[in-house]
Amino acid sequence: MNRLALVFVIVAASTTAYAQSDSTRQFLLTEKSAIALLPPEVVCGPEVQSVSWSPDGKSLAIRRRVMDITPEMMRSAMAGQPPTTEPSIQHQVLVWNLTTKKSQVLLSLKPSQGRIEKVIWLPGTSALVTEVQPNDPGAEGAPLPAVVLLTMGGKAQKIYTAQPGRSLEVFVSPKRPVVAVSALSAATPEQPGAVAGSLRYLGLDGRPEVEIPLKGSIVRPEWSPDGQTLFANVMAPVNDGQKTRMDFQWTAFNRATGAAEKSSWTPTEVPPLSLDFEAVEESLAVSGRAGEVRAPTVMLVSPGKEKPEVAVVATDATSPLLNPQGDAVAFKVQGALMVKPLVRMPKEAFFRARETAERNVVMSNAKQAALALIIFASDMDDTLPSNGNGWQEKVNPYIRNSAILNGFVYSFPGGSLKAIKDPSSTVLGYFLGPAGRAIAYCDGRVRWEPAQP
Repeated sequence: MNRLALVFVIVAASTTAYAQSDSTRQFLLTEKSAIALLPPEVVCGPEVQSVSWSPDGKSLAIRRRVMDITPEMMRSAMAGQPPTTEPSIQHQVLVWNLTTKKSQVLLSLKPSQGRIEKVIWLPGTSALVTEVQPNDPGAEGAPLPAVVLLTMGGKAQKIYTAQPGRSLEVFVSPKRPVVAVSALSAATPEQPGAVAGSLRYLGLDGRPEVEIPLKGSIVRPEWSPDGQTLFANVMAPVNDGQKTRMDFQWTAFNRATGAAEKSSWTPTEVPPLSLDFEAVEESLAVSGRAGEVRAPTVMLVSPGKEKPEVAVVATDATSPLLNPQGDAVAFKVQGALMVKPLVRMPKEAFFRARETAERNVVMSNAKQAALALIIFASDMDDTLPSNGNGWQEKVNPYIRNSAILNGFVYSFPGGSLKAIKDPSSTVLGYFLGPAGRAIAYCDGRVRWEPAQP
């Protein structure tokens, strides 16, 4: 059996047998494939604020806030007393690798150094573009807004810093290593809609930096299909002679000419991942001793002929995010981040692997039932119990999991093992399985017997 099929044997064996079809199973059937949900990996603790997969789907960029809150701090707060020590807070960017299952902190800031607002992969590289904003822009000594380039070696390079009194927003092309930054002056009470500044293309792709004058706020930025030019709906005040109103105009920021040009750009929809399933978050009812409650649940869903196929990733989970290749899904559980690897194989191969796994489980159960009966007999002067009512209660102490005996058809009438002429051919009983049965013999041997056509 190849390695991929072995994965499916393990997953199929972990589910209850072939007759089960409830939504908690750890595999998803699509039109042509079967997808196994492997055990989850813990990526990092709370509080995860945003997550994005790298374009190759092999790494996760994570923006999170780390707060060191102790039980003593909580008790002081609940008692209405000032804490003896203030909780430490850090804003972090870390990257987690799907192959190595290891993470690396690339940037860590104290509140006085600012907060991390955006973390975006730079296409064609393994670097990240980070937007850092001050926590209190008006405070004396507050840091200026900046754009920081992070590399996997842990190097943080500040590639742009806004001038005092200007805001900053960074835009990264989804296809090329092209980065644009808008830096605008704040509006005043006298001119609430009047903002001015510039949009600058940074030279990370080897081309010269270009600064384009900008009068107005950028709304809904989008990149051209080739990923070279930024388009945006620019909101700016227009005076028609009687009153000032806000006007929106699609604008192309032409890197070649260095000009902001009016455009007839039509917004485009972001195409979904080209996968035959999706990850969704639903609210499911969970019953227990406290009654019925609703819990957020992450699921994988594939369209079916009659109804959707569903596999549950995790309960009490939110914010599912599939990687582009569809071989992993990230999700949050109480602020922490987890990833479940997914393995795909042809549906026919999965059915064969599942049948093999279920047959192995049935064979193992038959072996344990036979050994339990034989050990019982050795304590009872080599006498097996009769197969009438009550035999299972007698044998239960001789098996680790007594539930295994449920479903075992004990066909031997009982009596002395010494009187059996050929234990290897004398049937103790059997378990029914997929397309056959596992027969246990009086010598402890187990044999699979296919069902008759």
